[in-house]
Amino acid sequence: DSGKQESAESSLVPYAGAELQEYKDYYWQVRTWNQDDKVSDWSQVAQWGMGLKNEDWTAKWISSLKDGFEGPLFRKPFTPRGKVKQAKILICGLGFFELYVNGERIGDDYLVPNLSNYSKLTDLDTYPISLDPNFRDYRVLYMGYDVTAQIVEGKNMLGVMLGNGWYHPGQRNSSTYGQSCLRCQMLLTYENGDTETILSDGSWKVHASPIVSADVYKGELYDASLEVEDWCKPEGSEEGWKDVKVVAGP
Repeated sequence: DSGKQESAESSLVPYAGAELQEYKDYYWQVRTWNQDDKVSDWSQVAQWGMGLKNEDWTAKWISSLKDGFEGPLFRKPFTPRGKVKQAKILICGLGFFELYVNGERIGDDYLVPNLSNYSKLTDLDTYPISLDPNFRDYRVLYMGYDVTAQIVEGKNMLGVMLGNGWYHPGQRNSSTYGQSCLRCQMLLTYENGDTETILSDGSWKVHASPIVSADVYKGELYDASLEVEDWCKPEGSEEGWKDVKVVAGP
């Protein structure tokens, strides 16, 4: 609670409250006084959720065993140890991803995460227009979702579909950073206060998807005859699923 601040500054004001905690939700609202000291109504309540510091990411980058898998499907079964109070997922799929929990598509966003300078490229000096690969601000963006409503008692299933995007473009208009890969970290908070973390690691499984080609210029070719029934549901068959490989990531 900042109290009334005698200042005309209303943007880019440094936060000076208590230290913000990872994974937590925070809520805020504001009111103002005019030159006659008349106070406004409170604003509507807004909120945001905290992510993780870089050093607190313990999930591994994982990828398919077969280079060239277009839109690979990943999944991970898990069983909560008790009644779940909250479930939060932090996730990055490169170049793009879609997240599913127990068969339900999470979020209404597309083409996420946004494009960034993922890491240093080694072959830009071989292009017709030579470029210095030492760009600034290498970083990977990720998304956060609250999936508490999708968690059920007993066996659950996380599912992720990847797309190439600009990370692994399919033609020579752009250099590749590497094979499509995934990093995912979910925190389960139980009613009794205990927590459990579900991580992307070598225990996940991968399967080819109906996407047989995907390119940022040419678009996507989807073969419906290759659909994997119930692939991101607990009752889905284990037939045809392969071990993932742990990779370095960007």
